[in-house]
Amino acid sequence: MKLLNRFLSYIASIWEPLLGFGLVGSFIVGLLVFKLGNLVPGFNSLEIATMQGSNSLSAILSNPINAPYKIINLLFTHFHLTSPFAMRGVSVLFGAITIALFYYVLSRWHTARIALLGTILFATSSVFLHYARLAEPSITSMLLISALAYGSWLHNTKKPRLSLIIGIILAVALLYIPGIIWFFLVGCIWQRKLLLEYFKKSPIIGSFLILLGLILLAPLGYGLYTNPSLIKSLVGFPIHTIPSIFDYLKNLLNVFVELFVRGPADPVVWLGRLPLLDIFTIAMCLLGIFVSFTKRQLDRNKMLIGSIIGGILLVGLGGSVSITILIPFIYILASSGITLMLQQWFTVYPRNPIARTLGASILTIAVLMTCFYHINSYFIAWPNAVETKQAFQLKQ
Repeated sequence: MKLLNRFLSYIASIWEPLLGFGLVGSFIVGLLVFKLGNLVPGFNSLEIATMQGSNSLSAILSNPINAPYKIINLLFTHFHLTSPFAMRGVSVLFGAITIALFYYVLSRWHTARIALLGTILFATSSVFLHYARLAEPSITSMLLISALAYGSWLHNTKKPRLSLIIGIILAVALLYIPGIIWFFLVGCIWQRKLLLEYFKKSPIIGSFLILLGLILLAPLGYGLYTNPSLIKSLVGFPIHTIPSIFDYLKNLLNVFVELFVRGPADPVVWLGRLPLLDIFTIAMCLLGIFVSFTKRQLDRNKMLIGSIIGGILLVGLGGSVSITILIPFIYILASSGITLMLQQWFTVYPRNPIARTLGASILTIAVLMTCFYHINSYFIAWPNAVETKQAFQLKQ
């Protein structure tokens, strides 16, 4: 009887947040799969190329970049799951993982309210929905946030064996993604003392995991050996020529232009020339930059700022690293801006419950209105644009 009472008491204490997470989770999953197969009339050329490049093991071995994505594609093809819904479902899977990691990072850095608002803002953003619902592997770039999640967890865990296992698995998966190798090297150098400490506590398991990691990376090594031109794609460099200093600076400027002023002229992934970020997110992002700069001594802000700067530098090369690599970190900045807004409001009204509720409600409404704007932009305006329909005319 006591056990039952404890169980009922526990359920009573968690049912509200559990219900909230369930509703929000269901809403996000619904967005990811809603009209996934028929929002646009067919495939685009990049989706067709991705399917052709992952329709056999030999095709994947000849170009193993983004192999984790391609292997799932191959499994779907093997079981004859080749409909637009199924093929785009691979990206949805990686998108869902990205959202979960994004929420984890915010939950470790901010309050539950901010974590939930920030995650909703990120998951409903047009730029995320575009890449998470296409049958091509650009969404994998956003998985760089897993390194941020791992770094946050690593500093608080007391399980050296588990940390080594997760670290090796994560490293292997990320090293197949273009441009990630630079973040991996910097992260290993930065956290070398902690990693060596964990390795010394479990040397046998650590040695086995390193050997296992090398085995899992063998397909990548084989592909780079047989096709050395892939090395440029893997490290994020352009395939043909490295841009001049002037062109590189121009590319760097274009990163900020696409984010804040005018988006890419590509109907496959965007609507018209609208900026990738809306005015509310831009304002919160600027506040987040201020917060990160004033608290730059914190390791988490060092990781965040370093990831953004590294991403911008790689995107500026004009190679295989797209601007998608920056999106999760930008929305983490925006979440920090929302936190600052609430903190300032609560500082002015520390004990007035009506004022505190009003401030939190206004900010929540602003987030929800922003979400509504992006959902309409992606699900209504984009698929009905003439340019979009023309870009998605191909059949498998």
